[in-house]
Amino acid sequence: MQSNRVISIFFFCVILFPLESFAESPSALVDQGNTAYEKKQYDDALKAYDAAGVDLPESPQIYYNKGAAYYRKGEYEKAKEAWEKAALNAKEP
Repeated sequence: MQSNRVISIFFFCVILFPLESFAESPSALVDQGNTAYEKKQYDDALKAYDAAGVDLPESPQIYYNKGAAYYRKGEYEKAKEAWEKAALNAKEP
C-alpha cells in the first residue's frame, strides 16, 4: 500500500509538474500578439494580450497594445479605455 502512495507522488511530481513549464511567458504572449497585430489579425492579437495580462495585470505595455488593436478594429471607446489604463499604470511618461 505504501508503494502505491510513493508511485502516485512520483507520478504527480515527474509527469504533471513539468506541464506548467509549457505555458507561454507573458513576454512571449506579447510577442505573439504583436505578430498577429502586424498581420492585421487584431482579434488574435487581443487574445494574446489578454493571456499575457493574466500574469501582468498592470502592464502599461499590454494595455497600450490592446488600445492599438481596438483602435484598428474601430472600437474607439475600448481603445480609449485601454490607453487610459496604460497611462495610469505607466511609471514614466
